[in-house]
Amino acid sequence: MYERAGHGDDLRRGGRLGLVFWEQAGRAHAGGTGPETRAGTAPVPEGATFTGIEFAVGTSLRAVPTPALVDGGIRLRDTTRRTFRVDGAR
Repeated sequence: MYERAGHGDDLRRGGRLGLVFWEQAGRAHAGGTGPETRAGTAPVPEGATFTGIEFAVGTSLRAVPTPALVDGGIRLRDTTRRTFRVDGAR
């Protein structure tokens, strides 16, 4: 069971990993989101369209340890309209 030091928030119960995809100015982007220990906001650029996937509790990304994603996320590089990379693989 993961716990965020000093907060005691159980990440297995309250946090989920996700993938978010967006298009802005004709360019595709993707990112991974981590479990959140509190409510937050995310920037929404004007003219961008978004879609996302929220994974079941207990899902993990082998390329990025879950504690590294807590209250944050990562940008997935080399994203196109048809492909994206996680852990260097398409």
